[in-house]
Amino acid sequence: MTEITAASKKKDTSILGKNPVLLVIDVQHDFMDSDGAVPCPATSVSGPQEVIQNVHRLVNAAKISKIPTIFTREIHRPSMIDMGRELDGDEPRHCLDETKGPVIMEGLGADKLEENQYLVPKRRYSAFIGTDLTFLLNAFKADTLVLTGAATNVCVHYTGADAHQYDYRIKVVEEATAGTSPEAHNAALQALEYLQHGALVHMDEVVEAMKAFKRPKE
Repeated sequence: MTEITAASKKKDTSILGKNPVLLVIDVQHDFMDSDGAVPCPATSVSGPQEVIQNVHRLVNAAKISKIPTIFTREIHRPSMIDMGRELDGDEPRHCLDETKGPVIMEGLGADKLEENQYLVPKRRYSAFIGTDLTFLLNAFKADTLVLTGAATNVCVHYTGADAHQYDYRIKVVEEATAGTSPEAHNAALQALEYLQHGALVHMDEVVEAMKAFKRPKE
């Protein structure tokens, strides 16, 4: 990022709101591996591996503070009957069931969910389309969604845009996202910041906010 940087922002002491939820969006082999179907090498850090490490830090911090974590997983039938218009652009077929592609990266805990952790399969870029995400968010009384994952310019962007239109506060952890190209990654981050001033946040401030988080008494 050049024009808008999370590090340059004044610290927001209410960054997580009253009822935050961490969204780990499609941190899967087809996006995070260099030989994946839709690799996402463009990051604001050293590369996808550091993004995965940062996501892991956030998952751990959320677990300690009992902040709900939702892993989303894009997955399609091998016949691709449920892929819709996803192949009309630059993307090849991806995240086909019974392949390694849709598997969430090992070590994040999505294969063995713990308390306050949930998995939401999805067929479209936005995690809101055709899923039970809104049911979970309503149950949590969520007001703030902390966005991480891939691709910054695709599923993170469209999930963030829909969250905005559903009136959630969005916080996009810049160092915990990966895009398909530097230009697309940066443009998506700026587009989300355009929707909500203060949407872009810095990794360390989010971890510290999670450590200090105390859910308000009802």
